[in-house]
Amino acid sequence: DPAQSRFAGVQAPPWWVGRVWSLAKCASGGRKLQQVLDSKMTTEEQGSFVAELKGHVAEGLRCPHANYLLQKCITAFEPENLQPLVDELVARGPGAVTQVARHKYGCRIIQRLLETMPHERLPVVFEGLLENAAATCANPYGNYAMQHLVVYGSRAHRRCLADVIAENIHEVHANRFVCAVVIRLLTSAEDEERAALALAIAESPDLLSKLPTTTCGRVVASHTRDIRLMQHETATGKNDAQVGRTGGDLEEQCDGIFGGA
Repeated sequence: DPAQSRFAGVQAPPWWVGRVWSLAKCASGGRKLQQVLDSKMTTEEQGSFVAELKGHVAEGLRCPHANYLLQKCITAFEPENLQPLVDELVARGPGAVTQVARHKYGCRIIQRLLETMPHERLPVVFEGLLENAAATCANPYGNYAMQHLVVYGSRAHRRCLADVIAENIHEVHANRFVCAVVIRLLTSAEDEERAALALAIAESPDLLSKLPTTTCGRVVASHTRDIRLMQHETATGKNDAQVGRTGGDLEEQCDGIFGGA
């Protein structure tokens, strides 16, 4: 057995050698393997473990049991040892990554990768997320991957996503999953991107009239109001107290525009 020969002359091979994939597919076996990953593994052991998952990534990330093991591998192993699994994930191109991000379990794999892997190891993952960002944001599972892109991606990634949202601003009210991504952008992106997105919302009268009708919409309206007021204060050089004395009419206007959020 090639896997066992790697440990020949050193020590008895770990008990899991040659059994990883068969165990990963069942609940009890997967839990035992996750316990193995809780212990410190050598680089050689990590490589051997990953080798047994090669060829099974597409099936594993869609499996209700194996997906947990894949997630654990991503958080426990060194990036260089995980690269074979990432390469397999992206082998079919950005479109395949998009489909994974919209899968019930696959979205978890994307989230763990964004949390732990250096950006330079995930170019196709980012490309897949942004390739059809509007539809992925609107997906019940894909929106979680897109929110992770906001938190763990680069500023360029956030700017690209904010631009896509601005172009499809009507979806903010129509889809609560898009709304969740917008809230993440309004609270986590850089000031310039937040301001541009808030402006797009403020300049959409039809959207503004609908935002107060849902809980998620009211949160968007509240953040948009705060950002627009902050922009005004910055532009006029007035602090909160000054705005209260001389610019209170703007707050009243914002309350009217954003439903008093």
